[in-house]
Amino acid sequence: EEITLLKGKVASLEEELSKSRHE
Repeated sequence: EEITLLKGKVASLEEELSKSRHE
């Protein structure tokens, strides 16, 4: 479903954000 796809994108974005913050 589209919602699952959106959640997946959000998860990826949050992962990138946490990486940027970690640096």
